[in-house]
Amino acid sequence: MAMPPSNQAENQLLKFLNLTSLITGSENCLSGEFSSPPYTGRNSCWGAGTEISSGFWIHCFLTMDKWLQKLMELAELAKLTALIKEKKKQLLGNCFWTFLLIFCLQEIARLHEENEKLKTRLKTIELQATNALDEKSKLEKALQTIQIAQGDQKFNTTQDVTELENTMANLKCQFEKTLQDSTASQKSLEENLVSTKHDLLKVQDQLALAEKELEKKFQQTAAYRNMKEILSKKNDQIKELRKKLSKYEPDD
Repeated sequence: MAMPPSNQAENQLLKFLNLTSLITGSENCLSGEFSSPPYTGRNSCWGAGTEISSGFWIHCFLTMDKWLQKLMELAELAKLTALIKEKKKQLLGNCFWTFLLIFCLQEIARLHEENEKLKTRLKTIELQATNALDEKSKLEKALQTIQIAQGDQKFNTTQDVTELENTMANLKCQFEKTLQDSTASQKSLEENLVSTKHDLLKVQDQLALAEKELEKKFQQTAAYRNMKEILSKKNDQIKELRKKLSKYEPDD
């Protein structure tokens, strides 16, 4: 036999109150068999002859509404917490990549500035090296000119010696002719020959001494010393510049 609708509603209400009592920790016991309709309060939990009033129904609905609101608040709080955690992770990730990007941009700017400084310094060193090479070529040309002048002077000295030798040969020929022409004048001719030999030796010694003095004087001249000092300084500068340039050359 089917249960009347009013009795079903009462049984469902009592089940809900029993569940609510268990959740809140109440000591009330809502167990037992539900009475047949209409409900007249014969259950031992409510007391004999007690009827359910309209206030009781209102209290039940208010309690149910509060629990529903709490459940909804808990659900919204759980969703909000998960959303906050997700946004926090995204924010931290975005901050990390932002800081990394800023650091990379700063490092790129610093490297670009250092590269420009090195380029400027390399251009300056190349210009100095070019100027030094030009100075060296000029000094080498000047040195070659001086060496040519020295060669001309040596050639002139050799020419003088050759002329003296030719003179001696002529004197010797004359002496031989004189010896053949006259034996009487042989003694005087021999003396002349001896004196001529002595004169020749003296002239040769004088020429050698003159060559040494000329070379010594030329080496002592200010132009020669200046040229020599400038060449030595420029060679030292070129060596230093080559050492500096070798630092910037790539290793093989």
